[in-house]
Amino acid sequence: MHSSGERAAIIEALGVDVPEVLITGGGANAPFVRQLQADVYGKPVVPVDQPEGPALGAALLAAVGAGAFASVADAAKIVRRRPAVAPRPDVHRAYDEPYARFQRLYPALRAVR
Repeated sequence: MHSSGERAAIIEALGVDVPEVLITGGGANAPFVRQLQADVYGKPVVPVDQPEGPALGAALLAAVGAGAFASVADAAKIVRRRPAVAPRPDVHRAYDEPYARFQRLYPALRAVR
């Protein structure tokens, strides 16, 4: 059985802590989508309160590369955020068994094209 926090495990397996998930675009404006993502990830979901979020992210990464910011964390401080949506632990746990099933099936199904 997989733990409730494993759905963020892909990034966390690389040694990166994932305390929250930032979202932008149309889904960020829909309360249902924000709550669904928080429940699936088991992490707070924070809508970005700026238009053109992906473009802003790319610009901030470029600014870090150009030396305008010392780090991505420093650059991210300028991003305006709306209130976070907290995951519901009981709903998050309900995804454990289906996610474990997906992990077992995916390797076999991936080969079928």
